[in-house]
Amino acid sequence: MNRILPKLTFDEIRSILTPEELTLFYAKEQLKAYLSLEEFHACFPDEKRNFDSLVNKNVKGNNKSINEIDIGLKELIHPAVLKIIKKRKKPTLHYVRNEPFPLNKPILFIVNHSNVHDAPMLLQAVGVPTFILGEEAGFRRSMNGLLMSLLNGMIWIIRESADSKKAAVNRTIQHLIKGNRVAMWPEATWNTTPNKPVEHFYLGPAKILQESGALGVNVAFQYDHLTDNCYAIIDKPFEIKLSENILEGIDYIEGSMVDLKFEIYDYLQREFPETSKKPKLNSADFFEYIEKIKNDAPWLDFDYESRFIRKPNLPINGEISEWLQNWINGEQLMIPPLEEIEDEVLRLKKSIKTN
Repeated sequence: MNRILPKLTFDEIRSILTPEELTLFYAKEQLKAYLSLEEFHACFPDEKRNFDSLVNKNVKGNNKSINEIDIGLKELIHPAVLKIIKKRKKPTLHYVRNEPFPLNKPILFIVNHSNVHDAPMLLQAVGVPTFILGEEAGFRRSMNGLLMSLLNGMIWIIRESADSKKAAVNRTIQHLIKGNRVAMWPEATWNTTPNKPVEHFYLGPAKILQESGALGVNVAFQYDHLTDNCYAIIDKPFEIKLSENILEGIDYIEGSMVDLKFEIYDYLQREFPETSKKPKLNSADFFEYIEKIKNDAPWLDFDYESRFIRKPNLPINGEISEWLQNWINGEQLMIPPLEEIEDEVLRLKKSIKTN
């Protein structure tokens, strides 16, 4: 039985372990999953300098005026991008429902986030030149992502930076005002939670639609990992007016996406009753699917990604790290009890002195 330890502040934890001692227990990437950004940078000042440099570069890029010539070039090579996407052996796209959307109006495609295939599947599903709002580090880690980042129009965001998110949202609004199309994934990370059709959405889509006057289009995907098929619904366009409450707006967008997911589930059950293809969200099949998407993206740290899941009724930014409380309650098995850390650090310090 785990003994409950007294509650400690992060400063008290840091007084026990120096940055060098912390890395004796965990790699930096492990620590990033359990420390808030501020706590991580407090431990590793060099990382903060690198991060600040990346953010400054990102914000400057997003604040530049939109290059119409570049947009024209991206539109010219879009057929080639679609050919590259369609040459991939998997997954195969199937429309459950495909509602028309106007080609002469700005569109914000709002997409549920499932796995590494989402962005290319979105481009294939809508079939028209569309900018992708995404994080550069993720796209550059796979060949498909690298090709897309070079050939398709991109708006880069750093999810951990409020300045970067603000700049990326503003750039998205400017693209839409100019009549372009943009796709975004408001869950901010892949949905790997059992019994949840989608994770909670961040407020970005509602804000962008209000301030740009663009039309919103929900696009839902459901993947069948056993057959490498992807089932899609492109829903009817809608508006979020400037006069509407932004929280009600995002609730509408998220609720509509949940409805689309259940529409796909019902379709699969009707069309394939003999194989019982209706997803069982908390079944062995679901966990097999999660293992598959992890294998498709071995570079992704899912503990780290889980910090981006929006938790309603809590601050969206600057949340207190859960790992401290989990550690204190003995629920976080990766982190040893405090006494063990103290004893080990004292032993290490003594051995350093004697040597």
